[in-house]
Amino acid sequence: MSMKKIKIIVQIIILILICVGLFFYFTHQNKKTSSVLPEVHKIEFKPKENLDPTIRERYWKYFIHNKKAIEKNPNDVNLWLNLGTIMKVIGNLDQAEEVWLYITKKWPDDPTAYGNLADLYTNFKKDYNKAEKYWKKAIEKCKNINCALIYYRNLYEFYVYHLKDKNKAKQILKQALEKYPNEEDFINLMNQL
Repeated sequence: MSMKKIKIIVQIIILILICVGLFFYFTHQNKKTSSVLPEVHKIEFKPKENLDPTIRERYWKYFIHNKKAIEKNPNDVNLWLNLGTIMKVIGNLDQAEEVWLYITKKWPDDPTAYGNLADLYTNFKKDYNKAEKYWKKAIEKCKNINCALIYYRNLYEFYVYHLKDKNKAKQILKQALEKYPNEEDFINLMNQL
């Protein structure tokens, strides 16, 4: 066998080994991700007791429709976001949290779940350490100005109305204005502090 044929065979073997390695790596990653997947069949419609019957009925329909859609297409982030929102609206905050935490692991660059968690911790669970962490994460994950401006504003309001910390509010406005210096809303808010 000539040296040229041996080199080609070795290159083919190396290429096959790389492909096999990548296959095992990615299948292992998917198994790891799916282990944190909230099992859709275990997510239950448990509305708070004092939920208006009209809202209960409407969200029961949304829940069933959304759950079936997720079973057919578990890789649609919007379906998962909807499911978390349904859980929040009916007062099932723990399952809303579980769904949104799952989204942050499965789709770590999507800012919406971080913002939803921040709102949940701010206004419902009153866990302000987690709220601050997730408002900042939502800002960090934004890919466009509109998204970032919403979460900067939310974090500013969190500091002013929940933490009552004007220094942190000023700092976050300064940070926002460094990135978006012509944003009149933030300029006006800074002048009011």
